[in-house]
Parts: sequence; C-alpha cells; structure tokens
Amino acid sequence: MILLCLQAAAQAPRELYWDALVVTAHLNADGSLTIVEEQTIVFSGDWNGGERRFDMRPRQRLSLDGMSRWTGSRWQPMREDASLGSVDDYWLAGDKTLRWRSRLPSDPPFAHTPVRYQLRYTLDGILLHDGDRFTLDHAFAFPDRTGRIDRFELALTLDPVWQPLIGVSNRYSAAGLAPGKSFVLTIPMRYSGTGTPAARDESRSPAVQVAVLAIASVTLLSIFWMLVSERRKGRFVPVQTTGIDDAWLHEHIFKYPAEMVSAAWDDSIGPSEIVTLIARMTVERKLESSADGSGMALRLLVDRETLTGYERKLVDALFFDGRSSTSTAAVKQHYRKTGLDLVEIIRADLAAAVKATFPFADASSFHRVKVLVLFVAAVGVAIAAWLGGELPGPAVFLMPVGSLILAFVSSIGGRRFRKHMDGGLHSLGLSLLPTLVIAAAVAAFVWNEVGSGAIELGPMGLASVVALTLVAVVGCVDSLRSGQRREGIAFRKQLTAGRLYLLSQLATPQRVPRDTWYPWLLAFDLGAPMNRWSAGSAPAGHSDTSSVLSSGPSSSASSSSASWSGFGGGESGGAGASGEWAAAASGLAAGVSAPSSSGSNGSGGGSSSGGSSGGGGGGGW
Repeated sequence: MILLCLQAAAQAPRELYWDALVVTAHLNADGSLTIVEEQTIVFSGDWNGGERRFDMRPRQRLSLDGMSRWTGSRWQPMREDASLGSVDDYWLAGDKTLRWRSRLPSDPPFAHTPVRYQLRYTLDGILLHDGDRFTLDHAFAFPDRTGRIDRFELALTLDPVWQPLIGVSNRYSAAGLAPGKSFVLTIPMRYSGTGTPAARDESRSPAVQVAVLAIASVTLLSIFWMLVSERRKGRFVPVQTTGIDDAWLHEHIFKYPAEMVSAAWDDSIGPSEIVTLIARMTVERKLESSADGSGMALRLLVDRETLTGYERKLVDALFFDGRSSTSTAAVKQHYRKTGLDLVEIIRADLAAAVKATFPFADASSFHRVKVLVLFVAAVGVAIAAWLGGELPGPAVFLMPVGSLILAFVSSIGGRRFRKHMDGGLHSLGLSLLPTLVIAAAVAAFVWNEVGSGAIELGPMGLASVVALTLVAVVGCVDSLRSGQRREGIAFRKQLTAGRLYLLSQLATPQRVPRDTWYPWLLAFDLGAPMNRWSAGSAPAGHSDTSSVLSSGPSSSASSSSASWSGFGGGESGGAGASGEWAAAASGLAAGVSAPSSSGSNGSGGGSSSGGSSGGGGGGGW
C-alpha cells in the first residue's frame, strides 16, 4: 500500500497557485519604476521551478537586480546561472522570461508546498507622455498564468516631483484574482522636477517616415502615370454599339478567323483559342466533331497537306501517326507519358498571325524592364541586409517569393481589366483595390510595428522590405496597362462593340442567331449566354435537329442562313446541347498533363496578446 501511495503521488497532476503576491513599487524622479515582487507559490507535482514572463513593450527596458528565497527566518540570495543546474539558480533569458529552479529532477515531487520568492527589478520607459501630462498605466499583477492569486497587495510610492491628478492610495489590495485577471493602476500626473523624465518613446524615426512616404508616393505616382498613359491610348473611350447590325458583323468581325478574334479580344492565347479553332474548322468542313459525356470525337475531312501554320500543327498533334480520326480518350492515352500542351503548340504561329492581321504594335516594354530592375535591386538589398546581420537567412528567400506571389495574385484583376475593353474607371478602381491594400498593409506594418520598435529592422532591412513591396505594387499597377498602342486599343474596342451586340442578340428571345455565329460566340466567351438562349429560347421545331457541329453546315461562315440548330445540343438536350459540345472541346483543349509527383507538409502556429505596460505571465516549468 505504501508503494501504491508513492506511485499515485508521483503520477499526481501538476498544479500551482499563488497564496500571495505582494508588490512594493516606487516611481523614481527619472520616470523609472523600481519594483520588489514577493511571490508565495504553492506547488503540487514534479515542477522544476517558477517562471516570470515580462510583457515588455517596444523601447521599454528591464533591469533585473536579483532574486532571493525566504528560508523561514531570512532572505537567502539566489545565484544567477544560465544552466539552472542547482536549486536557487535563476536566469533571465532574452530580457523577457525569468526562470528559477526550485527542485531537482531527483527530488520528490511537491505536495502542496509553498515557496516564497522575492524578485527585484527596475522598468524604464513605462510612462506615457502627452503635453505637460504623464500617465502611469501599469499592470502590477501578471495576467498570463494558469493558477489563481488568493491575495494581492500593492504598496506604491511616488517621488515628490510627481504630482498625481487623482487621488492615490499608498496601499491597494485584491483577493481571488482568477487566471487572466490583473491589477492595473492608471494615474495621470504632472512633473515638477527640473530634468527630463524617461517616457515611452512613441515617435517614428526618420527612416521609418521615409519608408512609409516612399510606399505611399510611389504607389500613387504609379497609378497616376498609368492613368495618364491609358487615357492617351484611348483606353477609357466608351464602347458604342450604335449602328451595328449583321452586315457590320460580317464586315468587321466575321471576316477574321474566330481564334484570331478570340486572341485579339482578350489579349491572350489559351485553351479557349483551341476550342474556338476546333469550332471554326468544323464549321468550315475541315473537321467533323461530335461530343458526348465521355469527351469529343473528331474526324479529319481534308488532306492535312493542304493545311498550314497553326492549323497544321494542331491537326498533327491531335491526329497523330497519320490517322484521320481521333478522340479525347485516344489523345490522353497516346500522350499519357509525354504530356501534350496544345496551347504552346499553336501559340507562336497564332500570335504572329494576330500581330500581322490586326493593328497591334506592341506597347513600350519599359515598364516590364522597370519592374525587373526593381526586383533585382530589392533582392540585392535583402542580401546585403542579411550579410550585415539585419535579416535572418530564410527571410532573404521568403521575402522575394512573397513579393512575387502578392504581385501575381493581385494582378489577376489587372488581367481581367485588360481583357474587357468596355470596363471604365469604375472597373479600374476595383482592379486597383488589391494594390492599395498591399501598400496600406505594409505601410501600416512599417509604421506600427517597425516604427514602435516591436520589430527591430536596420536601415538595409527596412529598405529591402520597402523595395520588395514596391515590386509587388508597381507590378500590380503595370498589369493594368494595355499591351497595344492607340490603334490596337481602338481595334479591340471595335471587337468589344461586336461582342456587346452579339450578347444583346442572345438576350432577345425573338432573335434567331445563325449557326455560323457559333465560333465567334465562343471567341467572345459567350458560350454560357448562348447555351442559356438555346435551352430556353430556341424556336419551336428545332429541339431534335442535328447539330451543325456534329454533321457540319452546308455553307461557309459567310452563309446567310438564319436557322438555329443548337450547335451540338445544350443544357436541356436538343436545341440547348451546345454546352455539351463546348465542355467536350474544352476537355480536349486542356491537353494532357505530363507525369509528376508532389508532396505536402503542414505547420502550426500560435498567438499572443497584450494590454497595459507591465503584466506578463508567471507560473512554473
């Protein structure tokens, strides 16, 4: 039974609380606060000793004068030793966490054992200064603890140079302070001495002020410069659809290949151009296509030797090994080991055709070069800060990567703005929101955290943060710039006007679009509106007609036929089944991913909180 009791005692849970916390504090003439803190801690379990965590604010200083333990008759001085190898050793780590040893690992566990300690320390920079007033706002009981404080007492004295503006007692007390509760004393005062007392320095250094000014000014100047440049190009001229009819469409849009219209309208080349190209070649009877739930089937209707440019490259990629028919399943099976990127196969030839056909002189590349030079310079400054000991090694890698990620994510709105030429100043403002958020967030971080001293950054470290922020900001702003000159902008607005007209036709139930419009509807990203129209507004008698993309039309894109056959079906079957064809074509256009492997890992984090000066935490370890 003795052994069982000893085992139970050894396995008892660790608990502690404070029987008493008695604080004696004196506010000196120089503004420092001298404190003697007596803690009577009641330990239960295999604790090593006690712990006191100080909540030090930026530019506050802690001077530990020593520790003692009450032996029952006197205060026994304790020994400062970082190893904490012996009972009564103490050590202050990082100027914030004080630990002391109360028990060796070989000693029996504590059993409701009270131990009384005395901590002596001085705090500087705790007063708040506002005009001719100073304020002592200090937490004399540390709230960050797991145990209760049964009895709290505070004896506070002030040097005669301090004249409190409210009534001040020489002694304060409280009972039953639960974990998380503190004892905060706030006393406004005037200073009648001749010197200058130390107060919390909340001013911002010139380096911090320049950094915030640089972020704000470069952000605003970049936006202003972009606005002036785009206005000169005619980017904000309203898109007009007045006077557009079917004849206008044939004269200004339908005479161009649909995939070239698609690339010109959205200023990009991607899978949508592949889908548009397949649709156009099907309408022109170069291909025959059909779609179902499993994918798309294609048949080559012409001699591939008659095809040139990107048409030939697409056909050679899809109709591999000289075959005349193919399917989504066959393509995936054939390229399962090597992968297939149809966009890259046609990109160069299609881009060259767009540039040769349309008035698309490239805009100046100065802005791209500017961002690149700024990024290289920012990385160089970060490396210099690391070599100078102002930044840790991982930050030199993580900060540039974070800057690039921010620039990429925030430029999504810019790419959408460039794509839709009918977007005006309101759309531009929405696209600029991520840029403004980045600039404001970093400026606030520099002002509040670095400026207050909560995070110490040297001049080179601060410069690297500012430079990498400007990389993201300037990159986001420049993502809004059009890639063409004034003539190209005007032509893209003409294409946008045609798109708006087509969209208005799909919104008119009485209007019957023509089958041969289909590739250009896809080119303008109107597949979804067209599918909704065909599902709900197609004329009676067409719900079971054959799809023009399944069998091919009887005429070319210039046909004047006014019939609507549904373009391969739709959401509700029959006249609305074009969505099925488009989905199958998109699946084929996506290509085949090359084999790859990936892994993942995870990490966790924590949180912290704060309040008035002083406070902190305490307990055992």
